[in-house]
Amino acid sequence: MIFTKPLRPIFITPVSDLNIVPSSEYNPVILLTASSSVLSDHRPVGRFRYVQGAADDEESWSHGLTSTQFWESREELLACTTEEKLISRIEDITRMVVPREVRPESAIIKPSGISLGIGITPETYPTIICGSETSPCRHGERVLYTNIPAKSRVAHVMVHEILPAVVSFALSHDILRTGLISIKAANPCREKLDLSIAVALVVLCLFFDDKGVSNSPVLSTDFSGAVTDRRTLPMNKNIIRRRLMWITAARGHQAERFSRQFLKIVNTFLMSDKHHHSIPN
Repeated sequence: MIFTKPLRPIFITPVSDLNIVPSSEYNPVILLTASSSVLSDHRPVGRFRYVQGAADDEESWSHGLTSTQFWESREELLACTTEEKLISRIEDITRMVVPREVRPESAIIKPSGISLGIGITPETYPTIICGSETSPCRHGERVLYTNIPAKSRVAHVMVHEILPAVVSFALSHDILRTGLISIKAANPCREKLDLSIAVALVVLCLFFDDKGVSNSPVLSTDFSGAVTDRRTLPMNKNIIRRRLMWITAARGHQAERFSRQFLKIVNTFLMSDKHHHSIPN
């Protein structure tokens, strides 16, 4: 079937009116959610609209299958007649080492001056490379190498070693003056991608305001996020979520399946009084 009209998602909640009127302008896609319909939960976040109960925690039910992989293999997946066959087929598909949708180049996370990408080659300005070493942190000239060692406690290493080192590195390379830093995953391994996104989130939350014009002459004219020291200011999930939306807009294929585990670690590092001492001053 070839659709001649655009698709429009329509969420059905337990209190929704089921009388859906056909439209000549679009084809409705009916999406079911068991969550109650609360006006504040259907709110815009940046250029996106967040819906409670939208099953965006796909890591808990997708078995690692991405949207791109689904559409590429949709016929054989939909032909599976049992859950066991479906899961087995998904496992076959997700064994690919390098997903095609993850591209090696970098992109600027607007409205900041931070770039996020994949690779092991440092830029000419300060660069953080995630996942290319065996130890949690190693400093080079204008480069910080970070890694989560095998069999380590991920949250402990992140909160007490990697993220404090990232903040110190950014400060020591004049992040508050230049607003420039490059963050890279060493390769498209999911853990390395998640580590790079977590690092970018922390830098964006601590050193960039929501809007404004930087006074730094180093930055290009399309930069609109003011460089700001937010380390002593209150932090909340809305601030973190907004900056995750910046990352998704710039590198959606890299951030498509950002782990909820890593997001919780970022929340802990930035919001918990217990760990606030880990943020260097």
